[in-house]
Amino acid sequence: MTFVPHDMIFVAPALLGGAAVEPRMFAEPPIAGGTWLQVRGPGDGLVYFFPMGSLAAYRFITADLLLDGTEGCQFALVLQEGDDGATFSFQFGLLNQCTARMRVPLSATDQNRWMFPREGAWLKPLCNGERVRLDRVDRMALTVVRHGLHPVRVCLSPLTATALLRVLKMEQGGLSETEIFGGMHLDEGIPRLQAHNGSYVVALEGGRTLGALGFVHNERNGSVRLVELIAQEPAVKGTLVRWAVEHAQTEYDAQVIEVDVSAYSPRMQQTLYAMGFLPTAYIPGMVLHQAARYDVVKFAKLNAPWDLGHCELTENSRKYFDLVVPAFIKAAAEHENRLRVLETPVLKDLTPFEVYLVNRAGAMIDVPQGGGLEPDTLCLVVDGALRSGERVAGKGEVLGAGLVFGARHDTGAVALENSRVVALTKAGLEAVCEAHPRLGLKLYRNLAALR
Repeated sequence: MTFVPHDMIFVAPALLGGAAVEPRMFAEPPIAGGTWLQVRGPGDGLVYFFPMGSLAAYRFITADLLLDGTEGCQFALVLQEGDDGATFSFQFGLLNQCTARMRVPLSATDQNRWMFPREGAWLKPLCNGERVRLDRVDRMALTVVRHGLHPVRVCLSPLTATALLRVLKMEQGGLSETEIFGGMHLDEGIPRLQAHNGSYVVALEGGRTLGALGFVHNERNGSVRLVELIAQEPAVKGTLVRWAVEHAQTEYDAQVIEVDVSAYSPRMQQTLYAMGFLPTAYIPGMVLHQAARYDVVKFAKLNAPWDLGHCELTENSRKYFDLVVPAFIKAAAEHENRLRVLETPVLKDLTPFEVYLVNRAGAMIDVPQGGGLEPDTLCLVVDGALRSGERVAGKGEVLGAGLVFGARHDTGAVALENSRVVALTKAGLEAVCEAHPRLGLKLYRNLAALR
């Protein structure tokens, strides 16, 4: 399964032939985010370059266009494999003085169909040229094929490759009950979502679109909120949420990750709890969705030190505070411990979220000076030093690495000073690696290097 952004916007095109971009003066273009382009003859237009294979994950190339003047014009969207490779052309016309939505299906590149239906002011879409492979295409051009007596003036929005999840919703018919609510949804349109820092990631496998997850990054307060989950299979849902949590922590360094979950989705609640989320509130009838009122459980994952400072609370709010806060204080302490062991060789290349899963699979144990550890346990030293036979293991080192490869580690280690370790049994380690295979591959590779 691979993950791609819902939309890939093509920017900084080069001009072809006599094409020229009009400078923006006083009036805004009639198309949001659009640019006026003047074209003098056939072959003039715009050309875009991008990494080879970038289009393979997407289903459509889209743009909004408005043809000025009174004469007709025929355009072509051209895809090409390298400098001298095969070239595919998708030709279409535009109705003057009407906004048209160009929506070129990338499935057309296999040339199994030559004509597509008109859509509004987007006229006579036709395939031409050669069959191309999207994993080899590295350039695209939008050009004029023929026009009338006068130069062409057209306003167009940025060309965008899209997974078009509205099609996914229609293809799957009635999706399963909504499990995540966030005040935004895909039907509002990607431009509106992007205006609120909203993004969508799409899960793909073998050319199939399996689902998507929307999230909003608030840079000001360092938070990420999950807002919509589109999928049917539980495994896809869990994988998308797991990707979003890792992405929020690694790309945005999110201090808090928030999500509102349907109170009628215990499986999703359990999935979030296993990822380190904690419930913060239960709100009856919070969301009106498809003519029904949904109770919502609010969850949050804390990735920052817990320090609220002094709080003046009423008697009722104190009861709520005392119920919710202890779990977050504990989570903050666990997060601090995870950061402290992040640089150890055994956790090399693991993401912060994967480190959390390893910590959760084990037990954090404080060992007083002279105290011993249980035999047949893999131990990661967080603080202090322990002796096992002739070997002394300090901070960041591991005792019992051979245990995961079948060797017995039955010489209980003794603490040379007050120490803290993360202790994992073989069963606990195997369980987390089976549930998260990528984590398992990294961890076993690192442990093998330490033997």
